[in-house]
Amino acid sequence: EAQTVANCYTALDLGVEVLPVLNKMDLQQADPENAKSEIERAKAQMAALQKLLSQTERPFVVLGGSRWSADAVREFAVFAEQWSIPVAVSLRRQMLFPTDNPSFVGDLGFGTNPKLVEHVKSADLLLLIGSRMSEVPSQGYTLLEIPVPRQTLVHVLPEAAELGRVYRATLPICATPTAFVEALRGVKLAPSAARSSSWPRRAATTRRGATRRRS
Repeated sequence: EAQTVANCYTALDLGVEVLPVLNKMDLQQADPENAKSEIERAKAQMAALQKLLSQTERPFVVLGGSRWSADAVREFAVFAEQWSIPVAVSLRRQMLFPTDNPSFVGDLGFGTNPKLVEHVKSADLLLLIGSRMSEVPSQGYTLLEIPVPRQTLVHVLPEAAELGRVYRATLPICATPTAFVEALRGVKLAPSAARSSSWPRRAATTRRGATRRRS
């Protein structure tokens, strides 16, 4: 699982020797080979995510859904600010990201800031964490092309059946938001050399628009 991968990366960062051990492998329903393949798949997904994020010029994040821990909310806010990635939240999910964080650009609900809508549409990579991008946050299914979005799409959802049901993601990841954020600890991401300085400036403009609409 993503949490296992996160713990593994933490141990490696601390210089701890990691020995692979499968728990309860003597049980009748145990499937060591499947467990091993799941761990390898999770590691490959996070490596693919790191590559996509390092190459993107105009990344954008949308947060939504449930199964977020308080620690995951705080930790992702730190990641977003460090990586200078604009973040929006879905309808009634303002608790998932602090509005005073420089990366916050607004919420995708009713009466969404037009600048925010254009900001999402102009992104070249969208990272959806916990959000299905249903009718309201997708602005009536107009933000993304269906079934294949124009943008590179990384979609993180805990329900495997939901992945690909509406949007075909470039990188679908089946994980809870909390487990995914824990796995992000292993992603080493420097500011993208390809990312233009105009993207952070545009985020600041969108953020000011969101603040005026709230006041």
